[in-house]
Amino acid sequence: MSEITLGTLRIVDNGDGVFRNRAPAATARLRPGIRREADRILDAEGRELRPDAAEVRTLLATLGLTSLQGLRLSPAGQYLASVSEAERLAREGRTPEARRNLEAAREWARQAGLTFNETRAEQILMRSAVAELGQLETEARAAAEAGNVVAFEDARQAARDVMGRLGTPFEQRESSGLPFPPSRARTLEIRALRQARPALLQRATSLAESGAVARLQETLARLRLTYSRAGDPLTEETAAQLQALERRAHAQALPDYFRRAEEAATQGQVEEYRRLAAQVRDAARLSGTPFPRDSETRLQVLESRAFTVSATRLLDQLEPRIARARQREEEIDMDEVRITLQRSREHATLSGSPWNADQTSRAERLRAQAFEANLAYRFRQAREAAAQGKVDDTLVPLRAAREMAAQGGIVFDEARAATLLNQALINGVELSFRNAACFALSLDEPNARVHLETARDYCARLHQVFPEDRAREVLALLRRPRRERQARLAAGRCSALLHTGQSYRPEEAAEDP
Repeated sequence: MSEITLGTLRIVDNGDGVFRNRAPAATARLRPGIRREADRILDAEGRELRPDAAEVRTLLATLGLTSLQGLRLSPAGQYLASVSEAERLAREGRTPEARRNLEAAREWARQAGLTFNETRAEQILMRSAVAELGQLETEARAAAEAGNVVAFEDARQAARDVMGRLGTPFEQRESSGLPFPPSRARTLEIRALRQARPALLQRATSLAESGAVARLQETLARLRLTYSRAGDPLTEETAAQLQALERRAHAQALPDYFRRAEEAATQGQVEEYRRLAAQVRDAARLSGTPFPRDSETRLQVLESRAFTVSATRLLDQLEPRIARARQREEEIDMDEVRITLQRSREHATLSGSPWNADQTSRAERLRAQAFEANLAYRFRQAREAAAQGKVDDTLVPLRAAREMAAQGGIVFDEARAATLLNQALINGVELSFRNAACFALSLDEPNARVHLETARDYCARLHQVFPEDRAREVLALLRRPRRERQARLAAGRCSALLHTGQSYRPEEAAEDP
C-alpha cells in the first residue's frame, strides 16, 4: 500500500500505481471477504470519500476526466503539483520559473494520459507577467528615488521585454491597463535624472580637487545629460559652476603633468614628453590662468634633456641587438640600424649638443659591427649549404656577403669563400651520384643522366677526374631484377632523399618486402 496526493485529496493505492475502485478479480478469488483491496479516496482530514463525492468531482473537473478509474496516480500527482507550483510562482511574478514548472506539468500530463490544459497555462503566464510588471514598476520607483539611472533603465527595459512577451503593441501599452505604462515610466525617468544630479555634482567636485581631468569630464557629461534627457534647461549659474570645476581640475592637474613630463624627459621618451608638454600647456590655458614664463623655460629645458637622453639611449638599445646577432650569426635589418643611427644624430642636434667624437666613433663602430653580423650570417648560410653539397645555395649567400663587405668597407675573406665553395663541390659530387642512383632505380634515365652530368661538371670545376666506372654502375641500376617493384620502392625513398640529403643504399630496396 502507498499513499499518493492528488490536489487536496489522497489516494490509498493497492500497489499497482493505477486507480481501481474495486478489487482485482484474482485478489477477490484468492482472498474472499477482503473489501479493502480496492483503492481508497481520502479527504484532507483522512475521511474516506465515495467516487461520486463533490470533492472527487472537483478533482475530476481539474483533470478533465469523468472518472478516476485507470488513472496513473504518480504522474497525475506530479502534474497537479507542478501546475500548483507554477501558479504560486506566477503570483510572485517569477515568470521563467513558472514557465519551467508548466513544461514539467506538460510532460507529467503526457505520462499520466491526461490532456494538458493549454488555456490554463497561458492564463498562468499572463498573471505572472502582470505581477512581474508590478514588481518592475516598484523597482523602477525605488531606483528613481535613489537617483540610480542605470537601475531605472534596467527595470524599464525589462518591462518592455515583458510587454513584448505579452504581445502588447507599443501604441496600446498606455491604454492596456497593465502596470508600468509609458507615461508612468517617463515620470519616473525624470525623477531618476533629477535625483541623480546631487551625487554627480559631488563626485565632480571631488574629481576636480584631485585633478582627475578625464574622469571629471566624463562625470560632467553625464551630469549635463541628466538635464537634456529630463527636458530641464541648464541655468547660467549651473553652467558657470561646471565650467569652474573644469578650470579647477586643469589647475590641479598641472603639477602631475609636469612631474610625468620630467620623468619622460629623464628617460629619453621624446614622443611621450611632447604629448605631456602639450597637456601642460593646454591645462594652463584651460585653467584660465596665464602660463608663467619660468614654466615655459622649464619645458624647453626638459625637451632638450629628452633629446639628449634619447640620442644616447638609441645607441644603447642598438648595441646589444647587434652583439646578439654577431654571437648567433643571425641577420640584422640594416635599414633599421641606419634609421636608428640617424634618429640618434637628429635627437642630439635637436638637443643643442650634436654628436661628440665618442658618439660619432661609437655609431661608426655599431654600423660596422652590423655589417659584420650580416656577413657572418651569410657565411653561415653558405657553410650549411656546402655541408649538404648544394652548390647554388652556397654561391648565393657568398655573393651577397661579398656585396655586403663592399658596402660596409670590410675586407672580404676570399680564401674562406673559396674553401666553402670547394667543400660544396666535393659534397655536390656525392649528392649528384646519390640522386642519379635514385632516379635510375625509379627507371628515370633522363634525370639520372642529368645528375651524372652535374657530377661531371663539379669534378671539372674541382680539376678532378670524373669516375666513369661509378657512372656506369649507376646506369646499370636501370637493369636491376624485379625493377618494377624495386623502382616503386626506390622512388618513395628518393622522394625523401632529395629533401633530406641522406644517402641511399640500393641493397635496402631488395631487403624490403
